[in-house]
Parts: sequence; structure tokens; C-alpha cells
Amino acid sequence: MFPTRATSIGVRPKGEVLEIYAPFGLEDLWALKVGPNKVLVSQAVHEQKIKRWQGLWPKLECQAW
Repeated sequence: MFPTRATSIGVRPKGEVLEIYAPFGLEDLWALKVGPNKVLVSQAVHEQKIKRWQGLWPKLECQAW
């Protein structure tokens, strides 16, 4: 379960390269943007996560629910 679009990423080795699965793309990740994944988490979970993450990464841009 991934609480945000930017964290919905899977990586696994495939031969000598890495295979990346990112259903929402990688743009938010590279831009330090976090938006809710409303399909899987509640507003309360999203707000709890972004509060903690903003303390760790002050430049993180967090989108409201």
C-alpha cells in the first residue's frame, strides 16, 4: 500500500538492468512533490505522513487532500 503517488514505485533487477514500475510516473518524485493516493489511503493517513515527511525534507511540496 502506497500512501502517495510519489512513493508508488517498485524496482527490481532484470538481468543487468533495473526494471522500474511507477504507475503514476516519476515526475512527482523528481520534483519533490507529494500528492495523495486517494484510492488506497484515508485523508488522516495522508496528513499524518506528510507532517512527518515535511519535518525530514523541508523542501518537499505537499499537496492537500
